[in-house]
Amino acid sequence: MASNTISNTAVTAETDEQLIAYLNLKLREIGQPGVATTRAEGLVPLVDHFLALSREKDRALTRHLAPVDQRIQNFLYLNLESEGDIPNIPNTTLVLDRPQLARV
Repeated sequence: MASNTISNTAVTAETDEQLIAYLNLKLREIGQPGVATTRAEGLVPLVDHFLALSREKDRALTRHLAPVDQRIQNFLYLNLESEGDIPNIPNTTLVLDRPQLARV
């Protein structure tokens, strides 16, 4: 029974490390600082180059909101236009596209 617990803990720790690495990649993609890790990040310069290209493409498309975001923004314009300063929906967001990503 003890060996089973140890192996589950090792798998969970490895999964957490992978999730944190993935989260760091997602954060770097939107230009945000990542989470500090104890592992060396040897691929950072290579990954940063690809992310810079991705950000450049995203920058070209920032004027276009997703349909649901556009409806929300239209609602804000319609209901807050008399208040003066109308908030805008952020162009870059962190998408939690993997299970367990929100907990790391």
